[in-house]
Amino acid sequence: RPFAAYLEKRYRDRPPDHIQTEWWQGEKPESRAYKGKRSYFVFRYNLLEHIGVKSSLRSKEMVGFGVCGQEMNTELMFPVDAFDSGKCGNNDMSPCGRDDKPENRWVFMANPKRRPQYQSA
Repeated sequence: RPFAAYLEKRYRDRPPDHIQTEWWQGEKPESRAYKGKRSYFVFRYNLLEHIGVKSSLRSKEMVGFGVCGQEMNTELMFPVDAFDSGKCGNNDMSPCGRDDKPENRWVFMANPKRRPQYQSA
């Protein structure tokens, strides 16, 4: 419920996908207070299929929205929201660096052939 209330409060200021990033990243005092010391991670592959052709940021129809199974890279996402394949190799989560917090350590994906196959539109 906290995110829903935040979205209701902020939807006039920014598009919803931007507000989502603002919330996860703790960009504003309210979202930063809720986030606390929790980390924000990105799963390597898109789990959703975009429906529709309208963007909240553009006035013309879009071509090339992300497809289910597509890597969440900077061609699809803002850099702060993107999976960093350059740093994370075959890991499933980004950021993937080891640190002193055990909850931030992710298991290496042992079989890279398991990556989803997709075709661009």
